[in-house]
Amino acid sequence: MTTSPTSPATPDVLAELRAEVRLLSQELLAQSLEATAPTQTVELRRARYHASNVLEAAVEEDALTAARDTIWRVGMLRLGDRGGRRVGALMGVLEQLQK
Repeated sequence: MTTSPTSPATPDVLAELRAEVRLLSQELLAQSLEATAPTQTVELRRARYHASNVLEAAVEEDALTAARDTIWRVGMLRLGDRGGRRVGALMGVLEQLQK
């Protein structure tokens, strides 16, 4: 997959990227389920899984869908009340952009 950083991604490139990120997510999730790993290692692997999950949403073909799904997945990380307010603020900005 080669594309210039300034050229818009084609639907095929985005689909390929989503597939690669989805595969990475699955690998990271499988690693995080290993019962023999130290707790800190498991937590790091889960954080990487969640980050790749957010990235997968961000590379949707439709920009508004990507933004909404990315914000929603960030919200699912349970960032606490402060993080929840920030996610709500981002959704508000997205709604204004849609108008």
